[in-house]
Amino acid sequence: LASALQIRLRTTGRWRSGASATTSGLEGLSALVYQLEARIGTPEGHWSASLGRFAPDAAPGLGYLDGIQLEARPVPSQRLGVVAGFVPRVQQLRPSSTTTRAAAYWAFTAGDAFDGAVAAAADWADGVQRRMQISARSFWRPLQGLSLSAYGDADLAASWRPADKAQLTTLYASARARLPLGFRGGIGVESHRAVR
Repeated sequence: LASALQIRLRTTGRWRSGASATTSGLEGLSALVYQLEARIGTPEGHWSASLGRFAPDAAPGLGYLDGIQLEARPVPSQRLGVVAGFVPRVQQLRPSSTTTRAAAYWAFTAGDAFDGAVAAAADWADGVQRRMQISARSFWRPLQGLSLSAYGDADLAASWRPADKAQLTTLYASARARLPLGFRGGIGVESHRAVR
């Protein structure tokens, strides 16, 4: 809308009809709004502030939030940010005021060959801290036709449940390469564990 103001919308829609949709109560149009965000900032990108629904670009492991984000770029290769707000319901991303989340992240780049981010978050529900999470991601291009990426997410032990222990909930690693005749190939491994 202007050099310092952006409006972002990302959504999907699905139309269901037929007997199975009617009996399950899913008949008609349903939509998921992944992003409805107003972002204001300096044209040079030194700082920005967002309001609405979003998943932070620099740290997508923090998940979707209905809230605010403040980000600063002290140098061109680094981004520091904080986010806070409500966590939408997972199944349909419907607004919810049950769980609140506060988080901070640091994202960095080293030329065109490497970038990464580290993030930490805490969730509260019913006035009690329910979860602490740390996540990290990295992307590395050691050769012109080869890239390696990795992502990890850990659920930390909560102080109000001393029997709990920290656990790795997500681990993902992949390699992608250019192949002859214009093809590309990749191989990846994923491990997921239920989050408390």
